[in-house]
Amino acid sequence: MKRLLVLLLLLSVAPLQSGCDPEPVAVQVTPLAQAEELIGKRDYPAAIAVLEAVRESGGHDPAVVKRLMELHKAQGDTAKGILCGRAGIAAHPEARELYAPLALFYFEVNQVDEARTLLIEARRLGVGDAEVGLPLGACLARAGDSEGARREFELAQAAGADEKVVQMNIGLLHVQQNETAKALAAFEALSAKYPALPGPKREIARLWLQQATTDARDSGKVDEALVNRAMDMLWNIKDELKTDWRMYEAMGDGWLLLGEFEASVAAYTDALRHGHNPKSVEDRYRVAKQQLNDALKAAAEAAEAQPK
Repeated sequence: MKRLLVLLLLLSVAPLQSGCDPEPVAVQVTPLAQAEELIGKRDYPAAIAVLEAVRESGGHDPAVVKRLMELHKAQGDTAKGILCGRAGIAAHPEARELYAPLALFYFEVNQVDEARTLLIEARRLGVGDAEVGLPLGACLARAGDSEGARREFELAQAAGADEKVVQMNIGLLHVQQNETAKALAAFEALSAKYPALPGPKREIARLWLQQATTDARDSGKVDEALVNRAMDMLWNIKDELKTDWRMYEAMGDGWLLLGEFEASVAAYTDALRHGHNPKSVEDRYRVAKQQLNDALKAAAEAAEAQPK
């Protein structure tokens, strides 16, 4: 009897065998999943179109808005990222996950006060120091509050933010304060600990070139060994930083010190092409261009003076 009862129970949960397969169940694909599939295919415009349609008709779902902001950032479209983030926060002011990403867009266009306000509000809403500390520290540094910036960087690291990013920012803070020895020590320590990281190497090379430029201005003589050392370091990381205008600016500085004016103009041109508004590069480009023109003119005059 007990065996029969077990058999009946098994039969009660077994699938019905009616001689035909069950009807297939349609799986509904969410717009976010559809967008992720398109992102996987690198079709960012189509993914944006899918999510924009959902955002406009669905009340600015924060998850959709955040993904859209990430896509706009990947596309380099700061204006659309800001519009999207502002609309999302206006519809859902409690959506704390939108504040820091929107702040980064404002920081990118140098609207530091707006970025700082958003980050402070994000912290008030409960976003942790690991996410808020780094960008807020960068805002304070740009506003000239070095002590506040350092405090935020330390809070970020204590909260678990990426040590590499925190220490890189602390090194850049030393650069901003003209603490060259401290900056160089910070970048060298970071590069020794993370040798695959290109950023510290770029900054070390920039500091060497800065020193060479200062020495040349004071003594009238270029330390070519130091310049070549910096250029070798930049050359080794150029493929990893091929869209970084600061790397091209540094290479332009090096070529200018070595008297390679055509190469310097080319490097500064690349820096201008990849940078947002690097006025320092525009000024150096004009100097290099004038030096190139003067060198070409002198060469032409020398050739003209040669006996026929």
